[in-house]
Amino acid sequence: MIFNLKEGRISLIAEKHIYSEIKNAILNKKISLNQQLNEQLLSEAFNVSRTPIRSVLQKLIYEKILYNIPNKGTFIYLPKKEEVEDIFQLRKIMEKKAVEIACEKSSMKDFEKLEEIIHKEEKEFKKGEYGNGIEFTSKFHQGLMMLSKNKFMISYNEELLNISNVYLTFHDTATKECPMSPDEHRSIISYLKKRDVTNSIKMIDTHFNSIKTHLGSKKDIENTSFAEIFQTRKDT
Repeated sequence: MIFNLKEGRISLIAEKHIYSEIKNAILNKKISLNQQLNEQLLSEAFNVSRTPIRSVLQKLIYEKILYNIPNKGTFIYLPKKEEVEDIFQLRKIMEKKAVEIACEKSSMKDFEKLEEIIHKEEKEFKKGEYGNGIEFTSKFHQGLMMLSKNKFMISYNEELLNISNVYLTFHDTATKECPMSPDEHRSIISYLKKRDVTNSIKMIDTHFNSIKTHLGSKKDIENTSFAEIFQTRKDT
C-alpha cells in the first residue's frame, strides 16, 4: 500500500499500516540487525512525509522493539542472552500465577477465545507467515495474562513479550512452518478447562523449556533496501 498524502494530513489508518508493516518486517527477519531505520529512507519507501515515520519509530522504541543509539540512529533492539533468560524466568513466574487465577475464576468462554487465537496462530505459521504467527503467539500469552486481571502484570508482560519476540526471530531454530507452540498452547487450555492447576503450571514449564531448546546462535541477514522490503510486502 502506497500513500500519497500531504504532510500533516496522513490518516491514523495509514500510520497503523506503516507500524504493522515495519513490525512485521522485523519479525519476519527482513531487516538486518545492523541496518539503521532511517526516517528519510523509510518515508521514501512508503511515499509519506517523515512525520508518521517518526511517530511509528518512537512507538516501536517505546515497545522495546527498536532502540536509539545517540549520533548513530535507530536499530532493532536485540537483548543479550542473559537478559532474555531473565525475561523468560519472569514471564514464566507471571504466567504460572495467571493460570492459577484462571483455573479459579475464568469462564469457559474465556478459554474458547484463547482457542480461537491458537487456531489463527497455527494457520499463519502453516502459511509461512512467521511474523503474523508470532503476533498471535503474543496475543495468546497476553490473553493468558489478562485472565489474571492484574493490570501491572498485564502491562509488564506486554513489554517482555516484545523484547523476547525479537530475540526469538533471530535465534529460533524451530521449523518456521511447524513450530510446537500451537499444540503446547492447546495443552495449557485443556488443563485450564479441567481446572487442573497443577498440570496447567507444569505445562507452562514444559512450554518455556521447549522454547529454550530451540534457541540457537544469532542468525542475521544482509541489508536490503526498504523500498525493496516494503514493495515485496505490497506485492504479496
